[in-house]
Amino acid sequence: MASLSISIVLYNNKADTVDGIIKNISNVTRNLSKVDLFLVNNSPSNVQMKQYLEKYSSLRWVHVISPKVNNGFGSGNNLVLPYLRSDYHLIMNPDIFIKDENQVDMMVSYLKKHPHVGLLAPLIKFPNGEVQHLLKRKSTLLDMAIRFVELPGTKKRRDWFVNLPDGYEHTHEAENVPGSFLFF
Repeated sequence: MASLSISIVLYNNKADTVDGIIKNISNVTRNLSKVDLFLVNNSPSNVQMKQYLEKYSSLRWVHVISPKVNNGFGSGNNLVLPYLRSDYHLIMNPDIFIKDENQVDMMVSYLKKHPHVGLLAPLIKFPNGEVQHLLKRKSTLLDMAIRFVELPGTKKRRDWFVNLPDGYEHTHEAENVPGSFLFF
């Protein structure tokens, strides 16, 4: 069985969000031999959050890292690197909810079957089940401009930029993936 480490960077999150993260991760990783969840508290001046996270210190698989300064999302995830000993690593935002353990099993299975692949950016959906179009192509100045300003005749280009109409129906190589949910 595989081992998995997970890093989640927190910033002034509510207690029920943290509880939900831990419950969700616990439920969807039952098939793995070892799980280490790293919660990076990127809200150093939030005393309540720091105190609340201490309650998880009794769980051997949950590790809290509290930097003295918030240097951002990337830096927060990098703080976890010296502690990684797992077969796989997952970076996810605190608002990500993994539907069930089959999702984690599929990601592990895919990487085992495709050793030339080093990173998965799994499909992300809104709570209502609608696909989030987060998979972007390499952007140009035009793409950045028409992404926020709908001009006549630009719908086809906007759809192409976010890999529509079929970029979310199959597995493929991506040029630009969101950092909110990455499986290594």
